Amino acid sequence: MPVYDQSYGHWDGEFRRTHFRWLPMVRFHVSQLLKKRMVWLMLFLSFIPAIGSSIPIYIAANQSGDSTIALTREIGLLLESAGILEEADSMGRGRESTNADVSLEEVYLLAAKYFLVFFVIQFQSLAVLIITSLVGAGLIAKDIRSNALEIYLTKPITAFDYLMGKLCVIGVFVFMVLFVPGLSLYIVASSLWPGFFDATYPVLLPFTLFCGLAAFVNGMVILGLSSLAKSSRYAAGIWFALCFVTGIVGNFLFMQTYSGTLALISYRESFGGIAEWLFETRSINELLLNPREQQLVRSAPIWMPFAILGGYVVASILILNKTLRNLENR
Repeated sequence: MPVYDQSYGHWDGEFRRTHFRWLPMVRFHVSQLLKKRMVWLMLFLSFIPAIGSSIPIYIAANQSGDSTIALTREIGLLLESAGILEEADSMGRGRESTNADVSLEEVYLLAAKYFLVFFVIQFQSLAVLIITSLVGAGLIAKDIRSNALEIYLTKPITAFDYLMGKLCVIGVFVFMVLFVPGLSLYIVASSLWPGFFDATYPVLLPFTLFCGLAAFVNGMVILGLSSLAKSSRYAAGIWFALCFVTGIVGNFLFMQTYSGTLALISYRESFGGIAEWLFETRSINELLLNPREQQLVRSAPIWMPFAILGGYVVASILILNKTLRNLENR
């Protein structure tokens, strides 16, 4: 009897549908991940900073007396508690001082810019780190372990479709823990504070761009790590080491040298530099220092965080390309 070749080969038929061939993969993975309790727990915990921040917003909106004075005072206190000591605090108290040139709209805009930077970098960065690990560490590693990647490529999808589908899965969950809580908090402030939306709607574009960038870069890096081994735990371990070790080293060097360039060794701080550029704010690390130390800070060139994160993405693409080529040559 004839013996047939049972090895896998790439799809050699016609690709009839040219767009969104990866959507079924996204729907499948998202539905499977939403069955996990840890994922739901992380999604819930990611809303705690937004819920906690909405309480003082509600209190400020319901202050008795002159609403303008109350709002500016409360916003100033919120920004001061976040570590923005000089610029924001002086504007937040402008209505009670002799600084009559500061309008409520300017206070709103400044508050929205600084708070969103603080929100995405200080509050939500840990949630993004954890959800990226939970969702992305096994996306490719499990396929390699079970030889499912070869089966994928025998179907009418390309390697690009495969990677796009995996990347979009991570993007969905990063937006859930970063964009959705931030947007919810913004909607609460807009509904409670008259004129807040009209004064601050320009921040929505940089906020959305930052969330998209975070989803893309984190997704590419974790997929690159996931393709290095058959174990999702191994990929998650490297991911946490990358984030925490570089963070510790970067913060230590910044406190010793006050060099913004050395601070960018921190993976998270590279995102911070881009957020501060998008929102046109000063460095949060700098504002947390005392006035004497602030004078010693040497800011990093604006292109530096883009170059660093771009390097991570390029390295991930090279790793993924090598993995796929090795599988093709089996």
